[in-house]
Amino acid sequence: MRPRNELRRSDASNSSYPSSGFSYILDLPENVNDNDEAFDKDGLSVVCDPKSYLYLNGTTIDFKDEVMGRGFVFSNPNATSTCGCGSSFQA
Repeated sequence: MRPRNELRRSDASNSSYPSSGFSYILDLPENVNDNDEAFDKDGLSVVCDPKSYLYLNGTTIDFKDEVMGRGFVFSNPNATSTCGCGSSFQA
């Protein structure tokens, strides 16, 4: 069983859903590759593959719980544009 504070992977996937560009993906894969980038922040482990790291370097992830909805919010300094819902970006 995984610890509750462990986020195993954060990727940027080139996808046409829901918008054109890259989509943010949070996943709990079974294993981590030797060449993955790993970070620990406030007791949370985040792992990113090398290709996605090029697009995600410097990105911050926050969790918002507001009247209009709740979920993860990505602030990516590499994004040249984002979709209205914030789940995809172009770089």
